[in-house]
Amino acid sequence: MHIRELPTPALTIDLEILERNLDRMAGYCREHRVGLRPHIKTHKTPEVARMQLARGAVGLTVAKVGEAEVMAEAGLDNILIAYPVFGTENLRRLAALARTRIILVALDDEATAQELSRAAQAQRATVGVLVEFDAGFHRCGLEPGPACVELAHKVRGSPGLEFRGLMTYYGQVWGAEDERRQEVRRVAERIGQALAAFAAAGMAV
Repeated sequence: MHIRELPTPALTIDLEILERNLDRMAGYCREHRVGLRPHIKTHKTPEVARMQLARGAVGLTVAKVGEAEVMAEAGLDNILIAYPVFGTENLRRLAALARTRIILVALDDEATAQELSRAAQAQRATVGVLVEFDAGFHRCGLEPGPACVELAHKVRGSPGLEFRGLMTYYGQVWGAEDERRQEVRRVAERIGQALAAFAAAGMAV
């Protein structure tokens, strides 16, 4: 079928451009020794996710439990849910996924960690937890410092949960080049504060 024969509206993908973009990002991350965990919100397609994993991505990032279920059902693994998960049913579904897949979730709240622990125990599953701190975007996360360490200790002591490290999101880094550089310096300071608190506590991240 020729492209002009497609009924509209129709989704079309330039495979050459898609592959070039995937190669470029994967190559950059390899060069700089950065683990790439792409967010599927830009495509929401298991086929594209497979292409990213085939190029060396360490896993996938999703926004909600339903997206994680779609990726898991397609046979994909090592999935991070990068937004707080609330509600008994959502936590049950998340824990159910963790029975057969590597599942990570970002948390910034002890009450949610306790609920997730109960859900994981009920499913006889283990869920990896990243303690989220605020790098300055003021959307989610604890203040970088002792509060993060305290939550990490509580996660470590919760059955069914495994502390896997830290997460932050610096979505405020934009603007002209000078503005970006200044903001990156501020972000780096907050990341340094978080890491220093864990170093002081003798807790590896």
